[in-house]
Amino acid sequence: MIREMMNSDFKEVIVLIEELSKMHVQARPDVFDAAYEDYDQNSFEEMINDQDYLKYVFVENAEILALIIAKVFERSGIYRKAKIIYIEDLYVKKKARQKGIAKMLLKKIEDKAQMLKIQTIELMVWDLNQEGLAFYDKMGYRNRSYIKEKII
Repeated sequence: MIREMMNSDFKEVIVLIEELSKMHVQARPDVFDAAYEDYDQNSFEEMINDQDYLKYVFVENAEILALIIAKVFERSGIYRKAKIIYIEDLYVKKKARQKGIAKMLLKKIEDKAQMLKIQTIELMVWDLNQEGLAFYDKMGYRNRSYIKEKII
């Protein structure tokens, strides 16, 4: 079952966020800081109460197995002025993968975009996440730009 994230979800959600962060740190310790904390209780509650955030969890047998956190914001500057949704985090516990949960959570955000009359959903996925790259390709997300690097 998909439902909106709540303040009381903090302890379970933070475990998933930490698993996601750990994946990044293990793959690129030169880029990601192992000591960084995504949320403390206060910043989590601020995010939960911020109406610009779309935040959902997938729950089965009273356990949070997955989450998606996205933010609605208005793009400006050199870009044409438009509201977009930016997906910050999408994570499914390893034991719950390959069951269509990520697809359901992404669809929830896409449905919300249609309801809000937002035409663009953006996200960033690291090259180290081959499973994620394949998933987003399958879901119809296309490359718009590339970040290149050369480590010296």
